[in-house]
Amino acid sequence: MDVSELLARYDAGEKNFHNSVLTEGNLSRAKLSGANLIEADLIGADLIEADLIGADLSGADLSGADLSGASLNGANLSKVYLIGADLSGVYLIGADLSEANLRGADLSEANLRGADLSEADLSRVYLIGADLSGANLSGASLDGADLSGASLNGANLRGANLSKANLRGASLIEANLSGADFKGADFKRADLTRVTLAGANLSGANLSGADLTRVNISGANLDRADLSGANLNEANLSEADLSGAILIETNLSNANLCNAILERSNLAYAKLIGTDLTAANLTDANLIRANFTDANLSETKLTGTNLDKNKFIIADQKGWTIPLQAIQADFIQRLELGYLLNCEIDGQHSELSLISIERLKKLRNFCQNIAEKYQQKSSVRNVFIQIFKIKLGEEVVKSRLAEMVDEIDYEQRIKGDSKVNFVLKSHPSVGIQVKTRYGDFNKIKWQISLEECQKSAVLVCVLGRDEFDGFQSEYGLIIAGFLPTNMIQANNGKALVGINELLYAGGLRSYLESIHCE
Repeated sequence: MDVSELLARYDAGEKNFHNSVLTEGNLSRAKLSGANLIEADLIGADLIEADLIGADLSGADLSGADLSGASLNGANLSKVYLIGADLSGVYLIGADLSEANLRGADLSEANLRGADLSEADLSRVYLIGADLSGANLSGASLDGADLSGASLNGANLRGANLSKANLRGASLIEANLSGADFKGADFKRADLTRVTLAGANLSGANLSGADLTRVNISGANLDRADLSGANLNEANLSEADLSGAILIETNLSNANLCNAILERSNLAYAKLIGTDLTAANLTDANLIRANFTDANLSETKLTGTNLDKNKFIIADQKGWTIPLQAIQADFIQRLELGYLLNCEIDGQHSELSLISIERLKKLRNFCQNIAEKYQQKSSVRNVFIQIFKIKLGEEVVKSRLAEMVDEIDYEQRIKGDSKVNFVLKSHPSVGIQVKTRYGDFNKIKWQISLEECQKSAVLVCVLGRDEFDGFQSEYGLIIAGFLPTNMIQANNGKALVGINELLYAGGLRSYLESIHCE
């Protein structure tokens, strides 16, 4: 039966064309609504702008056919073959394409609202700008598909395979993506508001700039995913794997990251305001300038993280100290083993500080002059040693805080006019007390008086581990930690503080900046 015979019989009222062979037939603009074309051979056929509304094409072979602009609303295309077919601009609203094979087909700008594409093979198809709102794509294969700019609002993609798919700028509002495979997929600037991604595989996916507001991604695999600049406000990421993920400038405010794995992740400049990180693992994560305001860091693992210049302006005082306490414990272990961070640049955080020969010469001359001027009962040498020990510790703090502080004149301190060593340049009323001790860090304690606590905002403790004689060519000193004075309880006019009670020194600059902000 050729095309002309089929059209004549259709016009006469016949609709059953089961198993018809119409290979490469010209049916452009043909009126075949409701026709029975089950298992028909339409390979390479021309069906441009054809009317196939409600037609039954189940099991038919339309590989390589041109259906651009055709109307197939409500049609049955289950198990159909559309390999490499042109379906650009086609209307498939409510159509049944379950288990269909559309590998490599062009569905650009197609309207597939409410269509059933469950278990369909859509590998490497073009769905650019297509409308798949409310469509059922559960279990479908879309690996390598191009869905850029497509609308998938409310679509069901549960268990679908979209590995390496292009979803740039796509809208997936309230879509169900649970258990789907998005390994290596590109979601840049996509709108994923209120989607469900529970248990999904997003390993290596590009979600930079994506809107994931209030998204459920609990238990999902986001290993090495790029979420830089993404909005994850109020998202549920509990127990998600974000190992090595890029979260630079990502908004994670009020998100749930309980028990999440963020090892080696990059959270530089990220917003974690009010975020719940209970029992999360941030081992070796980059947290430079991340904002943890009001975050819950209970039982959070922060070993090896970089907290330099972070923001911890937190209402619950105990809450903001938790990460610094955790890193302090790690620091003490490394101190025992001799593995310390060393940065020779002034103004940058360093656990170990080496005082140069040039600085030592200036310090010795200063201390010698003070010792000769103010020695009374003790010998000049004893007074020199006492002052030199103090000044070495202050030199370390001064080099690390650099432009932030002004040093109080030493003679003013000796005369009893001041009980602080430094003040903030931005707020001279904020004092900093430096205490230096030499010896075994497990045994020594730093002492501060009640008056010093009252006049200073923070205590900085410096540790010298080398034998001290005042005439060594080099001194290596360690900032053992710091403690806000409002957290120190002085009994009988003084307090003794051990290294395990201190907060990690990497958070000192941030703490002083928070005082400036307040």
